[in-house]
Amino acid sequence: MERLTRAARAPASWPGTQDIGDGELDSALARLSPVDREVLLLWAWEGLAPREIAEAIGMTPNAVSIRMHRAKKRLAAMLERKNGVLAAHKSGEGQGRSDR
Repeated sequence: MERLTRAARAPASWPGTQDIGDGELDSALARLSPVDREVLLLWAWEGLAPREIAEAIGMTPNAVSIRMHRAKKRLAAMLERKNGVLAAHKSGEGQGRSDR
């Protein structure tokens, strides 16, 4: 876990991460619970699927998915408060094509 925390850096290609300093991200990650932080780091930086994370930490895949969703929302809210940038999808994003 410590190795993952030290290595935690958001890829520059992630939307919205250009304005977030490493210290801000580290600080926000540190405020998550240890299990939430581990789930996010295993998913984001190690590229593990929820099923693989579940096997690694002894949870069900469903519990990992729920925990990951909630942790991402908390992390986004923490970073949003620091930067004044809304951490959400663009309006209409993910709703399919509007010209159908």
